Amino acid sequence: MAEPPEEDQRPVAWNPLTPGGVASYANAPLGNLISTQFVAAFLLWLTAMFYLSQSWVPAIDSTIEQIPIGTRIQNGRLFIHSRESIIFSDNRLVGIVWAKEDAPGPTSDIEIRLLPNEFRIATMIGYLPLPYPHHEDQTIDKDELSPRWGAWRPAIIPVVAGFFTLFIWGAWALLATIYAWPIRVAIFFRDKLTSQLGSWKLCSAALMPGAFLLTAALLFYTLGRIPVAGLIIAFAAHFVLGWIFVFFGAVALPLIPEAEREQGNPFSNEQQKKKPRKNPFKKK
Repeated sequence: MAEPPEEDQRPVAWNPLTPGGVASYANAPLGNLISTQFVAAFLLWLTAMFYLSQSWVPAIDSTIEQIPIGTRIQNGRLFIHSRESIIFSDNRLVGIVWAKEDAPGPTSDIEIRLLPNEFRIATMIGYLPLPYPHHEDQTIDKDELSPRWGAWRPAIIPVVAGFFTLFIWGAWALLATIYAWPIRVAIFFRDKLTSQLGSWKLCSAALMPGAFLLTAALLFYTLGRIPVAGLIIAFAAHFVLGWIFVFFGAVALPLIPEAEREQGNPFSNEQQKKKPRKNPFKKK
C-alpha cells in the first residue's frame, strides 16, 4: 500500500465534526490532532470545574458548617452527637445526610449517607459502601475542618477536574488504539491512503464529536437543563457517535494513487483517447 504524503504535502486538519474532516486527520501532522484534543480537553476541564463548584463544593461547605461539635472518627467508626437525622446538604446535585439506613434523605442525584460503620455513595443505579479510616482517631468538627478546607479548596477544584480530564484523555488514546486495528484492516482492503499511525489518528479524531457532546451534556446537566438520566444517555451516545465517525471517516479517506488510476474517469481525456473512434460513414 502506498504511503501517505510527505510532511510538507500533508493536509491541515482542524475540523473533526464532519466525516471528511475526521478523514483529514489521518494524513495530517500529529500536531493537528493534539491541538484539537487539547481544545476538547480544555473545554471539558472548564466544565468539570464548573460542575464541582456547583455541586460538591456547596455540599461540603454546608456540611462543615452544620456538623456538630465533637464529631470524630475512632477505630473505623463515626461518632456524631445526634440521635436525629441531620441533612447537611440537599442541593439538586449532591446531598449529604447523617441518618439510619432506611431513613429518608435528600432528593439529590448523588447522596452521601453517613452511617456509624461506613458511608455510602448512592445514585439512581445503586450505591457504593466505603469504610472509614481504621488507623485514624481524629476530630472532624467545624473548628477542625473549616481552616483546612478553606486553605485547600481553591487548589482542589482545578486539580480534581484536571485528573478527571487526564483520565478521559487517556481513555481517548486507549479507545483509538482498540478501534485502529479493525479499521486498519478495512482500509487496506478498500485501498485507502493512510498508514498505521494514520489509522490511529483517524480513530482519535473520530472520538472528538462524542467528547464535545459529553462536555455539552455535563454543562446542561449542571445548569439543570437536563436530568441525570439525560446525562447517562449522552454518556452512552458519545460512544455510538464515535463509532459512526470512525466508519464514515474511513469511508471518506482518499484512495491510493494506483487504485484511483485503475478506477479512472470515463469522461477524462485519457480515457477518451483509449477508446477507438468509429467511422460513422463506414459501411458494415
